[in-house]
Amino acid sequence: MTHNLFIPESMNWIVGPTYRLGEKEFRVVWDDLKKLKLLDKCRTKTYNVNQGQMRIVTPMGSILEVVSAEKQDTLVGEGLDSVIMSEAAKH
Repeated sequence: MTHNLFIPESMNWIVGPTYRLGEKEFRVVWDDLKKLKLLDKCRTKTYNVNQGQMRIVTPMGSILEVVSAEKQDTLVGEGLDSVIMSEAAKH
């Protein structure tokens, strides 16, 4: 998923059965960007599991956010470039 954030204007999701389960994959990308020293250059970087707000917007306009499948209606209508289905067996 980290690689996909280098594609300009891409829309990327991590879909978890809950925000807490989606956070595990988000943490990997967050740590990758930290190691690459790119996290501080991101336009937006929010990492709050308790409020369900995990989102990164890169300088190239690429977006990564964690969404929850608890309310399935909120998952429709968005054009996505890539998706990780966190804990897919639980969906």
